[in-house]
Amino acid sequence: MPQAASLRLDNGLTVRLLHDAQASEAAALLQVASGSDHEPEQWPGLAHLLEHLLFTGSASYSGQQRLMSWVPAQGGRLNATTRADRTAYFFSLPASGLEAGLMRLVDMLACPQLSSEAIAQETAVIDAEYRLLCQDAQTLTGVAQRYFFQGPPAMQRFHVGNRASFGEDHSRLRQALQDFHQQRYHAGAMTLWLSGPQPLAELETIARCCGASLPASIDAPAVSPAHLQARADGAVRTTGAPQFTLTFALNHWQESDAGWCALLQQLLLDEAEGSLLAQLRAADICDGVSLQEVWRGGGAALIAVCFVPAHVRPTLAATLEAALRQWLAQLADFTASQLNHYLQLAQRQHADKSALDRLRDRAFGFAPPASVTPDKWQRWLEQLQSAEVSRLWLDETVQGEMTSSAGFEFIHAPLPHTSATTALPLRFWPFPPLLAPQTLPHRAVPLLYLPASAPAVLTLRPVPEKPITDALGYALQAALRALSASLAHQGGRLSVERRQGIWQLQLSGEPALMVAALAAIVSRLHTFTSLDAGARAWQREQQQEQGDIPVRQLLSQLPRWLLAQQSLCAKLNEIVWQAALVGGGQALTQRLSRLLSRMPGRVQHATDWLPCGPQPGQQHALRLTQGDTALLLFCPLTQPGLEAQLAWRMLALIYQPAFFQRLRVEQQVGYVVSCSFHHVADRTGILFALQSPQHNAAALLTHIQRFLRIMENDLARLSADELAEKRERLWQRLQPEGDTLEQARQALAFPDLTSPAARQLLERLDAPGLVAWHQRLCDRVWWWQCAAEAE
Repeated sequence: MPQAASLRLDNGLTVRLLHDAQASEAAALLQVASGSDHEPEQWPGLAHLLEHLLFTGSASYSGQQRLMSWVPAQGGRLNATTRADRTAYFFSLPASGLEAGLMRLVDMLACPQLSSEAIAQETAVIDAEYRLLCQDAQTLTGVAQRYFFQGPPAMQRFHVGNRASFGEDHSRLRQALQDFHQQRYHAGAMTLWLSGPQPLAELETIARCCGASLPASIDAPAVSPAHLQARADGAVRTTGAPQFTLTFALNHWQESDAGWCALLQQLLLDEAEGSLLAQLRAADICDGVSLQEVWRGGGAALIAVCFVPAHVRPTLAATLEAALRQWLAQLADFTASQLNHYLQLAQRQHADKSALDRLRDRAFGFAPPASVTPDKWQRWLEQLQSAEVSRLWLDETVQGEMTSSAGFEFIHAPLPHTSATTALPLRFWPFPPLLAPQTLPHRAVPLLYLPASAPAVLTLRPVPEKPITDALGYALQAALRALSASLAHQGGRLSVERRQGIWQLQLSGEPALMVAALAAIVSRLHTFTSLDAGARAWQREQQQEQGDIPVRQLLSQLPRWLLAQQSLCAKLNEIVWQAALVGGGQALTQRLSRLLSRMPGRVQHATDWLPCGPQPGQQHALRLTQGDTALLLFCPLTQPGLEAQLAWRMLALIYQPAFFQRLRVEQQVGYVVSCSFHHVADRTGILFALQSPQHNAAALLTHIQRFLRIMENDLARLSADELAEKRERLWQRLQPEGDTLEQARQALAFPDLTSPAARQLLERLDAPGLVAWHQRLCDRVWWWQCAAEAE
C-alpha cells in the first residue's frame, strides 16, 4: 500500500512525500503559491513569462545540464503550469534520477539567470502562443466563464502576455521579473511533492538535501478574501462541439473542497445504468459531462459542470440544469457505505495514473480524499446547491456582439431563459452483480495465451489488415459503456477505445467476473443494431479537432492517413477478431475461448499481433484559414525484428534532447519541437513534430533534414561510456509500467522487448551499428510528411 508523510523544513518549505513500492518511476512537483493574479497590474503576463524563463538556465545548470534538456535525455518528461493563484513545475523520470532532477529544479527556481537573450526569445514564444490562443475554444470558454462573474479585478485581467504587454525595454522588464521572483519565490510560499518507489526516509533525505537551498521564508503580502457573484448568463460563439456549462461560485473554498470535487467528478462520470449520464443519454439530451476548475484565489473558486448537449438547442440548458439539481439532491441521501464505495472507485482510478499525473491531481486537479463522512458530504453539497450560478451556452452558431475580456475577444449574446422540470429515474450503487452463465458453448475459438503474474487481461482487436471504422468503434463504445461502468463497481475493467488509431476491447478482473462479463458483452453485441450513437460521437470528435492547434490536428489525422489504403470494417458481423489473454491461467483461457465462439464476426489465430509491413511514404496536407504552420515527419520502422525495434528506440532516445536543444533553444524554429518513438496504426517509428509561426512547411522539413545530417556525425562520435548510459536508460524505459491494461498492451505488441535476448542485442548495439540504422531511417522513400499550413 502507498505510504505518505509530511514535514516542514527550517526554511519554511512544506514537503509531501508519497512512497509506492510498485512505482516504476519517480516524480517531483514544486508548487509556488503565486500566479497570474499576483503579478503587478502594469505587467500583464509577467508570471507566465517567468515560468518560461526559469527553464532557460540557472546559476549551477545551463545548456544540456539544465532541467529542460536534462530530463528528456534521461527518458523523463517535464512541464509547468501557471494558474491564477499558483504555479507548479514538475517532472518524472527513472527513480535513480530523482535527486539529480530535483537539484536542477530547485536551482532554477532559486537562482534563475533571466538573461536578456532568453527574455527576448521567450517573449516571442509567448506572443506566438497568445495569437494561437485567440482562436482556442477552451481558452475562450474559460475567459467567458470568468467574464460573467464579479470578483477580484485580477480575475478579469490579461494574464497570458504578448509582445505589446511586455514592451521593448528588456532591461526594465528584467527588473520587474527579478522583483517578482524575489517577492514570491521563497520557501514559505512553496510546497514540494515527491513520489517514487524509494522508502519514505530516502525521499525525506532527498527533500531535505535539495529543498534547503531555497530562499528562506519572507513575510508574504496579505491576500484579500475574494467574493464571487454571478452577474449574467450568456451564449458565446466557439468552435467545436456545443457545450453548456453551469459555473458555481464557491465563496468559502478550502483545500479539502478539492477532495469533495474528486468524489463529485467520480459520480458525474459514472455511466452505469441509472446514473445521471446514462439517463441523459437515454433521453437523447446529453452525450458527455465533466467537472472543471475555472478559477481559484483568495479563498474562493469557480467550479463548472460542463455538459456536451446531444443537439444544438439552447433550450436544452434548462433541462440539463434541472436534471443536475435533482441528481445533487439525491446525492445528499447517500449512506456511509455508498460514499465509501464511490470514494474507493475514485481512489482506484487515481492510483492507475502515472506518478506525475497523480501529483498534478494533487496540485491542480481533484485528488480523492483518504476518507469521507455523510455529514460533511451533505454540508458541502448544500453549499454547492446554494452557490450563485452562471449559465453559459457555447456553439458555432451564436450571433451577438463582440466583447473584450482578459485580453481576448469573443462574440456573445443573452441566453434565453426557459424553465424545465425533470424526474429522472436515477439509481446508484449497489447494483445487481453480473452472474456467469451456467453452461458454456461446446465450440472453442483460437485464443492466444501469454503467461503473466499480473491480473488477467483479455484483449480483442481486429486483424491489422481490416481495422474498424471510427463510426463503428464509437458505436461499440456506446453499446458497452453501461456494462463497462457496472464492471467497475464490481472491481473489473472493460475498455472500448481507440489505441494508436486502432479500436480494441480489453477486459480485466477476477476470473469468475471476466467469464460473466464476456458473456454479457457477447449478449449485448448480438442485440446491437444502430450506428447512430457512433456517427454522432465521430462527428463531435471532428468538430473538436477543428479547434485544436495545428500540430494536434495532424496527430489526429495521422492514423487515418496511414490506414487509408486498407479495407476498413463498418459492420459488426464482418469483423475478424484476434484474441489474446495475458495472465489468468489455462482454465480461464478455455472458458473464455468457448464464450468467444459466440462473438459477432469471426475470431482467428493471433500469430502476429502487429504484422503490418512497411509501405511507401506519402505527403498529406491540411489547409488552414489562419494560424501557425505545423509539420509531422513519421519515419516508420522498415525492417521487422527485435534488433530493429531496439535500434530505433535507441535512436529516438538519442535524438529527443538534441532535437529540442537545437531547434527550440538554439535556432528558435518554433515552440512545438518534439521527437519520440511512436506507435500508431499498427506501425512503429520515429516521429518528428514542429509548429512554427514564422516558417512554412518546406522550411520545417529542411530543418529536420539538416538535423538528421548532423546527427550522423554525433552518433559516430558516441563514447563507450555514453553508449552504456543510454543502453541502461533505454532498458529501464522498456520495463512494464502503468496500469494492468497498459501492461497487457505492451506484452502483446512487443512481447520480446524485455527478454534476455533483447538485453543481449542491446548490449551489442554500438556506434557504427547506430549509424547504419540511422542511415536507413534517412531513406526518404518511407517518410510520411503531414503538414498543416494556412492558405
